[in-house]
Parts: sequence; structure tokens; C-alpha cells
Amino acid sequence: YPFCGGYSEGLLMVSTMGELDLQYHHNRYPCAGMWGWLDSNLNTVIEPKYVYAMNFWNGRAIVCKGEWSTIEKKGKLQYWCENEGWGVIDQQDREIVPCRFDELYEIEGTDRLYFVHEGGWDNGHFAIFDVQERKIILNLDFDFDMGYMFNECFVADGDILVFMDHLPGKGEDLIYAYDLHNKKFIVYAESYTERTLNGESRVVVQKDGKEIIVF
Repeated sequence: YPFCGGYSEGLLMVSTMGELDLQYHHNRYPCAGMWGWLDSNLNTVIEPKYVYAMNFWNGRAIVCKGEWSTIEKKGKLQYWCENEGWGVIDQQDREIVPCRFDELYEIEGTDRLYFVHEGGWDNGHFAIFDVQERKIILNLDFDFDMGYMFNECFVADGDILVFMDHLPGKGEDLIYAYDLHNKKFIVYAESYTERTLNGESRVVVQKDGKEIIVF
């Protein structure tokens, strides 16, 4: 194999392709290739078939299906991936999250939920996929780029799903907080401040003349 992606949880990540010159630099371009996994005896456990992949963590790996096309530019091949299908697999190559999403990210504070984009980039939307329920549990009706370095998405105490949205160029930060138990937003697109309350950092939102402590 011309390329190795590292060793994790007893599996060696290998690619049948070397380092790629991508036409489109996805923010995960370092994990582009044609990836599979070998065990510690160098036996093939998962055949190389994923165009993007990340190392296994807690028995799961984020992967992407698709096909590479190439063009030659100045005597060098450049690669482009069409029809990306992001998902999550286990070490038996079973899809924990089906490989059908335009994009996918882990969410801090949970191994149950994943942040995804579905429906294509022209008319699609962001959403939350629940591994236990095997389906989308929340479609987001606001634009939230999880890949943007200043945005955060995580689950806080009390099973509150939090989106902290930085608006570049506007000097404004918004917060959304969704109660996973009661399945409703307790804060939606509100400005917030950060304070220290009883020695702990908390986010406070002023709403309807009242202070709402989000986490």
C-alpha cells in the first residue's frame, strides 16, 4: 500500500492511492484516498473502498463513499470526488450511520448523535442523526456550518443540544439550545454572554426580560 493513515484500536488504516492533489479542498482533505483496514497480522479486515476515512475511535470510524475522477494539469493529476456519501461504520464494516449524507461530523458530549447535511448542497439542509433511533431526529431550519472553526455543537448537561453560531463579519454570536427530552428549542437564535456563576462558566441569554442559563 502506498499510503498509511495510522494505527488505532488494533486496525491499520491503508490506502491504495498515494497523497492526492485535490481540485476541491474539502476540510478533511488529509484523509482522502481509497481506504481500508488491516489487522495486526496485516490481514485485510475491510477492503479499501472509502474515498475519505478517519481512524477508528470507540469502535467507530467516519467514512465517505464516492468515486474519484481526474484531470491532468501541468503534467500532474488532480482529483475530484463526485457524489460523496458520508456515514459511520463499525469494525465489522456495518453502517452505524448510513453512507448517504453530504457531510457528517461528530458531536462533542455524545456518541449517540451526529451532525449531518442531507439533500444536496443546492436544496438540502443540516440535521441531527440519532444512532439509536436510526433516523433524523431534528431538521435544522437555520444555516449552521459545523466545519467553520468558530462554530460549536455539543450536548451539555441535562441533554441539551447546543449550537453556538459565530456570524463572520457581523461581530455577533448566536446560540440555539434544543431540549432532547422534550423535543423543543428552549433558546433559538439569541445573543448570549458568558459569565462565571458559583465558580463555573455559564452562558446566559436575555429573553423576554428574563435570564436563561443555558449550560
